[in-house]
Amino acid sequence: MDLDQQKFVGESIVTKVKRHWQGKGSLSWAYWGFGFGGGLILLFVLSVAFLFVLPFAYSPDKGVQGSPIFSAYLVIAGCIYTAYVIATLVMVLRCGDNARWPGWKYISRFFVCIWLANLLINLAVRVL
Repeated sequence: MDLDQQKFVGESIVTKVKRHWQGKGSLSWAYWGFGFGGGLILLFVLSVAFLFVLPFAYSPDKGVQGSPIFSAYLVIAGCIYTAYVIATLVMVLRCGDNARWPGWKYISRFFVCIWLANLLINLAVRVL
């Protein structure tokens, strides 16, 4: 661990996210820590919320998909996921200059663009 990393040991997650949002953090944490690890945590939280909402949303005549509670859950979960994706994209793009090897900057930006294109295509398919 070099001297620059030692001053950030023990910082809160909020401080770390702020630092990476400003582009002052490491690309590896922005991509793997927030992007991948944060995505797994978000998936777990939204799955538990889905299991909690499901019994309240079910009706014998309409099922789950006709329920306004389930529709509200989908809107809220979609907004949370979209905010997470935007935060991840911004962090990876801004922290790309901090990579030790310059090639990681371009590789990470390539994968972020693929992810964004996938999100936009899926959104367009669901809306249209």
